Amino acid sequence: MSDKLTGKQKAAAIIISLGADDASKIYKFLKEEEIEQLTYEISRLQHLSPQ
Repeated sequence: MSDKLTGKQKAAAIIISLGADDASKIYKFLKEEEIEQLTYEISRLQHLSPQ
């Protein structure tokens, strides 16, 4: 994996850092496709070590 995060990966990292309650406030403004993409990136980021 590249050392640089994509925009989607950065968004996923922010969502993770917010926690479930605050993240849900953001999700309500997103389209279903955007939620799916973000959820996919979140699942991929779970396997990365924080740096």
